[in-house]
Amino acid sequence: GGARLFALLTAAVAVIGYAACAVDVGARGRSLEAGIGIGAARVVAVGPVSRQGLLAAVRAADPTGAYAMAAVPLPAARGRPAGIAVDTTRAAAIAEWGGFDPARVAATLHPAAGEPLAVRGSRLTVDVTAAKLTIGKSLLATVVLAPVAGPADEQAELGELRAGRHGYAAEVPACASGCLVKAVQLNGREGSLDVTGTVTFHAVTASGADPGAGGDPDPGAGGDPGASGEPVGIGPGVLGAAGRWRITDGGRLAAGPAGLGVEITSLNGLPHGVFVQPSGVPSPLPVATAGDVASASVPGLDGRALPIAAALRLPAVPGVGTPAVLADLDYVDRLSTDATPSTAAQVWLSPRAPADVLDRLRSAGLVVTGDTRATQVRARLDEQGPALALWFYVLVGALALALAAGALVLAAAVDRVRRIEDLSALRAQGLPRTAVRRATLWTYPVLVGGAVLAGMAIALLGWWLTGWALPLAGLDPPALPFPGMPRPLGLIATAALAFAVLSGVAVLAGRRTLRAIR
Repeated sequence: GGARLFALLTAAVAVIGYAACAVDVGARGRSLEAGIGIGAARVVAVGPVSRQGLLAAVRAADPTGAYAMAAVPLPAARGRPAGIAVDTTRAAAIAEWGGFDPARVAATLHPAAGEPLAVRGSRLTVDVTAAKLTIGKSLLATVVLAPVAGPADEQAELGELRAGRHGYAAEVPACASGCLVKAVQLNGREGSLDVTGTVTFHAVTASGADPGAGGDPDPGAGGDPGASGEPVGIGPGVLGAAGRWRITDGGRLAAGPAGLGVEITSLNGLPHGVFVQPSGVPSPLPVATAGDVASASVPGLDGRALPIAAALRLPAVPGVGTPAVLADLDYVDRLSTDATPSTAAQVWLSPRAPADVLDRLRSAGLVVTGDTRATQVRARLDEQGPALALWFYVLVGALALALAAGALVLAAAVDRVRRIEDLSALRAQGLPRTAVRRATLWTYPVLVGGAVLAGMAIALLGWWLTGWALPLAGLDPPALPFPGMPRPLGLIATAALAFAVLSGVAVLAGRRTLRAIR
């Protein structure tokens, strides 16, 4: 009967070990989903706001960067990886990275770049010379500006360009405290074809600056410096600097002392026209990737294809999962050409965030629309079917352990009479008491030890073969690198518990036999 008892003990331990694997992997998966799955310990959703406005507000609420970070999801597109842009300079202190060193993120995704161009004043005037315009075709010019303090970007529509040199003005009240120049758009009217011409931008000046702005809105940004309250603009020296600008398809650039020259070659097939942007931000943009990201571009915040270059690998992108990309929010915004506020903006908070953090964000001008905590997500996951089902499996494991203990007691009881007779006879013939103690107390514990080792090995093999099919994270889990194998420490603890219980029962049964031997 020893072989059958060994098989029963092994099967019981295998059930216990498999349950331990499921519980450990499931708990770690729920922890991962509640941490890196949402991005941070706490994620606050805010109302529509410009990206620069979001950055400025978060930095105003948390000047030291100890607990708050701005984040904006990138637009989704079929066949392209998902993505998110965050203030990478604060990533090391805020985001949940799943064991990855976050200090590398800021250094890699936010390399040194050229300073943005800036203007300050509520009225913008652009000195432009237009020539070789297609007769009967309109060429429209718009300057896209990002106020340094938000809350929304500005589009300074200069209107239709006329042949010759003229000044074009637009009211931009949000730029009284300073704006970054994101792009200059040149486009024809809707449905027009074969629009060509040359445009030279000589200077961009601003008037009506906020006296309390305190000088250049971004020191070193390339605008003409001014004293406190004086307008800040862009002169021909900056506009005409070689390598200062980049242009999209449909045009060519020509730098010179007179300013920035743009030749419109063709706007056919370009519904949004040609965009001229400052070239301070690296392109393609360095990003961190997770999973299989084969695409050379992702949708930018303006919906256009944003060229990317994988510079870092992550196990998973916080808040997105895999496959996905992570980029720097400031650089992504400076590469965008739109003035549309972000409706999915977020503020990620660390566990060190103060109790009044929402009041601080509101005081900085943000409208809080949602508040999600990792602890809440974890509690919700713990109450769902997969997590609750595992406790029933633990109960099954406990019953299997009780069955194995009962089998030991039964085997010892059935074997007791015969063993008492045999060992008593040997004892009368001179068998030492120590040998009798070994025979009665340690025979079954040795059998238990072998069964525990074999049962845990079978449980681990069974988990490796079938554990991947269990819906531990729900029927439709998010795209995260969930753990596949249990931790060794958990298996060792389970084996030790099973051995302690079963060997304890065996020793107690053996002691009863020992007491009956004279």
